[in-house]
Amino acid sequence: MQIKNKQLAPRTAFTMVELVIVIAIIAILMAFLLPAIGGAITSARNATVVSEISNLEKAIGEFKLKFGVEPPSRIYLYEQEAGWDRTDLITRESKAFIRQCWPNFDFDYTDQSGELDINGNDAIESTDDGRIFLNGAECLLFFLGGMCATEDSTGAALRDASGSTPPSGTAGTIEKWFPLGFSTNPSSPFVRGGTRVGPFYEFNSDRIGDINGGTLLRAMPEYIDPLPGQTSPYLYASSHGGRGYNFDATASSAGDIYNVDLALGVSSPAPMEMIYIQSAASTERSTSATPFNKNSYQIISPGLDNQYGTGGAYDKDDGFTGFDDQVQKDNITNFSGGVLDPS
Repeated sequence: MQIKNKQLAPRTAFTMVELVIVIAIIAILMAFLLPAIGGAITSARNATVVSEISNLEKAIGEFKLKFGVEPPSRIYLYEQEAGWDRTDLITRESKAFIRQCWPNFDFDYTDQSGELDINGNDAIESTDDGRIFLNGAECLLFFLGGMCATEDSTGAALRDASGSTPPSGTAGTIEKWFPLGFSTNPSSPFVRGGTRVGPFYEFNSDRIGDINGGTLLRAMPEYIDPLPGQTSPYLYASSHGGRGYNFDATASSAGDIYNVDLALGVSSPAPMEMIYIQSAASTERSTSATPFNKNSYQIISPGLDNQYGTGGAYDKDDGFTGFDDQVQKDNITNFSGGVLDPS
C-alpha cells in the first residue's frame, strides 16, 4: 500500500506578531540612521559654505593684488557729481579709498554729463546728491563683483551690460543683478561697457538680492550663501588694513550713524554688534577688545537658521562668553573653519 505525503498549504502572509516585530526593527534602525543622515547632510551643506567663504577670501586677495587694498566695509558713492564735494567724514574716507584704487578717478563724471546710474535702476537718485551707502554685505558684492547689469521682474533690462544709453529717468524695481566687473577706463571705472577687470568672484545671480530693500539710502544688492532657504546675506567687516574695524560703542540703533553697521536695515543684529572678538564680554565694546582677524576682515554666514545673533566675545575652545549662543552657534565664519559651535 502506497502512502502519499500530505502537502502543506503555501504560506501567503506574515502573522501579525511577525509584522509587529519587523516594524519595530525598522523603527529602531531608522532611529539610529536618521540623525546620522541628517547630520551628514548638514555637515555637507556647511562644508559648501566653508568652501565658498574660502573662495571669497581668494577673490578678496585678487582684488588686493590688483588695487593694493582690501575692500572697505563702508563707503559712500554718489550718482550726482555734486555729492563728491561734501566734506563729511565718510565722504572724505570714500574719496580717499577710491583714489587709492583708481588714482585718475573723475569725480565730476565729465563723460557722463555729471551723473552716473551706479545702482542700475535706470534713474539718478535725488536724495543727498544721489548718495548710495554701501556697508558690509553690499561692499562685499560691489567690490568683488563690480558694476551690475540689471533686469526688472519681467526680465526686461533696466541697465544692460553695454551702458551705452543714459538713464531714462524713471526708476525701475530691480529683480536681477548680473555683476560685470569694473571698466578699465582709469577715470571712469563705474561705467558699464568697454573692456573690464573682474568680477573677482563668480557670483550666482540667483543668490543676489537687495535684502535690505534699499532703506536708508541703500539700494544695492547683497549675496546670500547656498544653504537652503537662506534669506540673510554674508556679512563682511573690514579692519581697513589693520587700522581697526569701524566701531562705535555709543551706537544703539540703526539710526545711529554708520560705523560697524554691518547689517543696517536688517532687524537683527543691532548695527554695532556683529563683530567677533577675542576678549571677555565686559570689554566687548572697549577699544582694547581684540577682534578675530584684527588685520584683515571677517566674513560671516548666518547659518541654517538665517539669524546672525549678537556677535561679541567668542572663544574657539569654550564657545561664547556672556552671550546666548543658540542663534549664532551655527554661524560660519572665515576664522572658525566651520560653524562656531558644532556641538
